[in-house]
Amino acid sequence: MKIAYRWLLRYLPLGLKGWPSTLNAEEIARILTSVGLEVEQLSSFSSIPGGLEGLVVGEVEAVWKHPQADKLQLTRVHIGNGQSLQIVCGAPNVAVGQKVVVALPGTTLHPVVGEPFQLKKTKIRGEESEGMLCAADEIGLGTDHRGILVLDPSAEPGAPLTRYIEVFHDQVFEIGLTPNRMDAMSHLGVARDLCAYINHHHQLRGALQWPDTGAFPETGLEPSPIRIQIEDPDACLRYAGLLIEHVQIGPSPAWLQAALASIGVKPINNVVDITNYVLHECGQPLHAFNADAIAGREVRIRKARSGEHLLTLDGKDRALHPEDLMICDAKEPMCIAGVLGGTHSGIQDDTRHIFLESAVFHPRFIRQTSLRHGLRTEAALRFEKGVDITRVPYALKRAALLIQELAGGQIRYQPVDVYPSPQNQPEVRLKKTYLTALSGKTYPDEQVEPLLQDLGFGLISSNDQEWIWRVPPFKHDVRQAADLVEEIMRIDGLDQIPIPAQITITPAHHALRVRENLRDTLSSFLVAQGFREIYTNSISSSQLYTVYPETQVVHLLNHLNAALDVLRPSMLENGLECVAYNQHHRNEPVAFFEFGKTYHPDGHKGYQEREFLAIWLAGDHHPIWWAEPGNRQKPRGWFFMKGVAENLLQLSGVHRFQFRPASGRPRLRPLMEISTPEKSLGMLGAVDAETCAALDVQPPVYYVALEWEKLVEARTQHQITYQEIIPYPVVRRDISFLIDKQTPYARIEEILQNSRAPYLKEWNLMDVFESEKLDPGKKSCTISLFFQHPDRTLTDEDVEQSLQRIVQHLGDQLQIVLRK
Repeated sequence: MKIAYRWLLRYLPLGLKGWPSTLNAEEIARILTSVGLEVEQLSSFSSIPGGLEGLVVGEVEAVWKHPQADKLQLTRVHIGNGQSLQIVCGAPNVAVGQKVVVALPGTTLHPVVGEPFQLKKTKIRGEESEGMLCAADEIGLGTDHRGILVLDPSAEPGAPLTRYIEVFHDQVFEIGLTPNRMDAMSHLGVARDLCAYINHHHQLRGALQWPDTGAFPETGLEPSPIRIQIEDPDACLRYAGLLIEHVQIGPSPAWLQAALASIGVKPINNVVDITNYVLHECGQPLHAFNADAIAGREVRIRKARSGEHLLTLDGKDRALHPEDLMICDAKEPMCIAGVLGGTHSGIQDDTRHIFLESAVFHPRFIRQTSLRHGLRTEAALRFEKGVDITRVPYALKRAALLIQELAGGQIRYQPVDVYPSPQNQPEVRLKKTYLTALSGKTYPDEQVEPLLQDLGFGLISSNDQEWIWRVPPFKHDVRQAADLVEEIMRIDGLDQIPIPAQITITPAHHALRVRENLRDTLSSFLVAQGFREIYTNSISSSQLYTVYPETQVVHLLNHLNAALDVLRPSMLENGLECVAYNQHHRNEPVAFFEFGKTYHPDGHKGYQEREFLAIWLAGDHHPIWWAEPGNRQKPRGWFFMKGVAENLLQLSGVHRFQFRPASGRPRLRPLMEISTPEKSLGMLGAVDAETCAALDVQPPVYYVALEWEKLVEARTQHQITYQEIIPYPVVRRDISFLIDKQTPYARIEEILQNSRAPYLKEWNLMDVFESEKLDPGKKSCTISLFFQHPDRTLTDEDVEQSLQRIVQHLGDQLQIVLRK
């Protein structure tokens, strides 16, 4: 959003007692950034490109033919202080005695067509030329190139051209406006924050200078001959209009054209320029109709009918949708409400009577229509975010007075204002202790009350404990006490919050938030393991998900970017893009995690969101040590990721889980399902070679995805108990046995868990051996078993009994054969 510096100053109480007489643009930029209106760029503007810098008045003293060129002439031009220059000129209208525009060597010219260039002293066809006599188009003053520009005879040679041709200079703030700050989408809105800041920090009481509309006649006006009928009050919240007669359509005055041009708005004619000016002044969109084109002298606000079309001001014939809100006369549509007008009712050069509209439309209808027709107009952007419904009459009167002043319009009829359901302003209760607790600073009443009043809030009541504030209609984002605290803090300055010498903690009196605390716990664990959290866009490219059935992919209807056209059905692919990027930049190993959502069509509910904790690992997370045995110098990512998943489940309070071989999931081979006895929680897999090649990822890449809702539901609350460390020794026994090659280790763990062998504390897989010397289809496993008694030292007999029970369970269920 662009805000012009000189335009902005009109609304500040400059010169008021205590107030500075002016503010420089750099200081304003600093203040705006500090209150949340970040100034991304401060640039200069001139109504004439280049500002006519370096151009002076010259008087032609002599003209003679160029000896080497038929179409060129030599001139001697006086430029003041007794100095004359020889200049080669090709213009047919140059003559002795003329006052002309001279560009001296070193001057940068800004022609209407072409790039700017710097003039140099040169020779043309062998004759020296010490400057240039300029045509209007060569210095940005128009398109005329028939000859050089001839000035008034009274112009003084040597004087700068800017003495006779006014140039409007300004500075322009480029503000990166956040979506919630619709109240600042105008010069007055920005000035409001600026005024509040200066008042607060300098203990002043200057008021925002709204342009006066007191000259608008409130009595003696006739009833309007144009009737207004709102047929859809849910879509049109308020509609006001005014008939203005005997308007003279023509160019706007220079100051108005320059003001609009400074913020990038092209001047059109005085009436249209005034509506644009008021829009950028106070944020209220306006539209002017040719009153003579309104059939039946009636304005109806209704939805479009089947088969209706409208030729809009951009020259396109648009087929209207039944949900499009239209401004119509008694016969046909005249305008797409809040978006774009039609050519039939538009302002023409011969228009003499206009009907001026000031209205408020529901944001939902405007946004849908705007996206449907691909029309992102200034008016639509403001209606989408919500405008101040109480300013509708003010904007109408402000524009009417300007039309009366600049276009000769006559205000003869009363405004018509239809407001079906007046809105009540919400109230917010702010406790003083809450303000202190949330902000970290104690604010006295004499600071808070004038600050919020300067921002437009109305004080309803106040006592020692709290305030009750009425929220102004332009503050659509303020609905709770925390929003008021934010308003106070951003004006006071976040850097004004003191940092105490010591920090005290007040125990929370509310219930712990299970999901948030669990998320913090798991995030801290992953970071401690060397993983980094990433955030990827849930809007992605359909080209990434061609392996998924179309019935599993949610497509966007109005995507603004062809490469971002679906909502992701899986977390895997976006993370792999990040893996590839980091591998290409040699940032290895790559270990990422993300909490994010996937999106899926649902035949019953329409669409479904599922939240996941996704983890990616590429490369060997633990560097190989030279002293490790050779048979261990292999990628261990699979087992590391399995261990990470186990720890995450245990930290979540899920203690009964297992890993089962699975299939049917695209892009992952091998694949294991992570589940409890009741439900599936997620998966562990390795990204297949085809996917790695397609996404330019260097394998191996391992992936874990845990479904967040199911993980939270599966957790069990265990009371933490503490006990002394058992002082008695742990007894270890290793057993080696032959087992079927297809038996997963998870099955062995399950049997050990269910064996309920006395004194068995834990176990560990020591070795897996396969050889042709073993029985066909068999492998050898070695497991270490650890036994401990809490009250005494175990005897060999105790351990042997427990060990035999374990061997019996393994033999009964897996038919193991012990190796001697």
